[in-house]
Amino acid sequence: MNDLLAFEDVPIVPFARLPYKNPGRTPFQGGPCWPEWDRQTVARHCQRGVPIDTRPEDAACEVTLDEPVAWAGAATVHFGHQIADFSTRILPTLREWPEATFAFAVRTGDGINSLAETPRFFREILEWFSVPPERVRIVSRPTLARRVLVAPQAEQVLGLGENLPVPRWYLDALGDIAHRHLGRIERGGTVFVSRSRQVKRLAGEVELETALGRCGVEVFRPEEHPLPTQLARYAGADRLIFSEGSAVHGLQLLGGGLGEVHLLGRRPGSKIGKWFLPDRARRVEWIDIGCRLVCGESPSGTRFIHRGMPVPDEQRLLDAFRVMGIPVARHWDSSRYRTACENDLRLWLEKNRWQASRAEGAEAIRTSLAECGFGHLGPG
Repeated sequence: MNDLLAFEDVPIVPFARLPYKNPGRTPFQGGPCWPEWDRQTVARHCQRGVPIDTRPEDAACEVTLDEPVAWAGAATVHFGHQIADFSTRILPTLREWPEATFAFAVRTGDGINSLAETPRFFREILEWFSVPPERVRIVSRPTLARRVLVAPQAEQVLGLGENLPVPRWYLDALGDIAHRHLGRIERGGTVFVSRSRQVKRLAGEVELETALGRCGVEVFRPEEHPLPTQLARYAGADRLIFSEGSAVHGLQLLGGGLGEVHLLGRRPGSKIGKWFLPDRARRVEWIDIGCRLVCGESPSGTRFIHRGMPVPDEQRLLDAFRVMGIPVARHWDSSRYRTACENDLRLWLEKNRWQASRAEGAEAIRTSLAECGFGHLGPG
């Protein structure tokens, strides 16, 4: 176990903060209270090789784990963060300790107290790595772990730092797992990975689905399928087009050798996956489709961009597919698209009335709607 750090008598507490609930703040607080906290790096949660977590608050331990456990991270309700942030210690641990029992802490407020209460995708990720349920411990109360072993993160959000690549052994091991589960993959076709059933989708995305289907592109909604089916479809596509979002992180469970990956940006300037996609795909392209975000604003002037509705520039959206050689414009109806955008924006406004509850929030929404050409929908 040369690559595993070992600690004795470590308190592990539920997470008080995680990024999907605390965007823009110090997002990671919870898990093990490592000794000599300020001197730890490998054991803590890092991005670009630098710890970004906050030491957990001290709490009286209510449970004791007498058996040795391996620290993995959080068990979350967010697919993308589960893979990107909290699945990359699993393989390095198993490499050194094949029979490891893993400890995951939950976020207070997520309503998870046992493995059975975790999302289906969490249990499917464990199955993908061949970690059986009996070797998983869910920490939902302050817990004293008599012995904790922790492996380095094989990948980190935004990269490992100093332009370090994803370790070759890690990609090869992921490839071996994929082959074991999926067998030999025949690659072909174009697949559009849609977010049309998600709250934070592209406005009018259902019309984009319709046009792509008429072009012979397969429309795939990942949330409707178990994880192995998702990964099989990604591995088998010659060209993947993602409506940018968490589904992209599913590719982190696959090794190299993927086809082309194109990402339609929902958020201005976003290049999701920049740190892991080039090591896995034949070609990667991030496409700016001119999205403007409809969202409110706090009294301090902070825009609620993580709660916004992205509205693409229609012509730039059509141009993106023209450049890819997909004749979406031939099957496009601007009137239907605009109606679909209006429907999505009305639904967003209904679900996000809280963003317009203050004058500055309502004004920000009116302004952003007007910029998108939908000013008539603005809150009164």
